[in-house]
Amino acid sequence: MGPQGRGDLRGKMRQALMGRMQKSLNLTDAQVASMEKKMAAHEVEMKGFNDKIGALQPKIQNIMKGSGSTEEKNAKLKPLVDEWFALRHERDIVSRAKFEQSFRTGLDPMQQIRMSMGMQKFRDELKNRLEDRMQPRRPGMGRGMDPRDQDGMSQGPGKGWRPRQQ
Repeated sequence: MGPQGRGDLRGKMRQALMGRMQKSLNLTDAQVASMEKKMAAHEVEMKGFNDKIGALQPKIQNIMKGSGSTEEKNAKLKPLVDEWFALRHERDIVSRAKFEQSFRTGLDPMQQIRMSMGMQKFRDELKNRLEDRMQPRRPGMGRGMDPRDQDGMSQGPGKGWRPRQQ
């Protein structure tokens, strides 16, 4: 899926979430407009994190595939891996908490708890749908998408397995 396809999907997801929130929280038009602006700003922030993380991945892979001893590779990888984990933590934990806190502004306590519980339910549903898509559709169709099937990372012994050639 190209960048445009992901943008279309994000837009549909945002519309679905906003529709759910407006209905379940009984939001005013002004509250909806405010939340849409906050959501758009959050998406820009998340894209920034994802771009930085994405830029680190080829550097990490090049070191892993490159020449040198394990100790030399680990020394080169350490600052990149530390940065990668710090960016992921900021994106996944801190940014989400700031985003949810900004959404709470302007809502009464009942709306706040409904919003928080609704967003968790929405994330769980999305996670379940993604997990379902990663499973094989029917026997004999393969394992589906496996996050471990990354370039340079062998799945190990199995049918037809042979060591990866360097």
